Amino acid sequence: MTVRERMLHDHEQLERSFKELESVVEGANAPTLVERWTAFERRVKAHFDAEERHLLPRLEDAHPNEVAELRREHEDILTRVADLGVRVDLHTLRQDAATDLLQRLRDHAKREDDALYRWADELGDPSLGERLLDALARQGRNVL
Repeated sequence: MTVRERMLHDHEQLERSFKELESVVEGANAPTLVERWTAFERRVKAHFDAEERHLLPRLEDAHPNEVAELRREHEDILTRVADLGVRVDLHTLRQDAATDLLQRLRDHAKREDDALYRWADELGDPSLGERLLDALARQGRNVL
């Protein structure tokens, strides 16, 4: 299985998590929302961490501008996730803020799908996919 196939599968799992989160933001009881948000936050962090540790360093020399932009997006998204996590804890998270974050994540995933994972496969390193998979599995993820 290619890096792209593995990471697209992870994006599909993240998308399911996004949809589940969207369905509970407004109207869910506080403990349910906190539980779902915590799981969502863990998934996003694990995905970004795997990319930051194993994928982006391998592609930085060949695609420095794109890798720098992806890192900026990771930082921005993680900052937003943390901010909204505080709102979850304070019971002040609004649907529009969650929807905005989820759209940003979807846009980011498409950008990765369109270029980053193709470039990773072009490296021809079969162990890269295994390292990504292992990194996600260590984070308690249910991956291929």
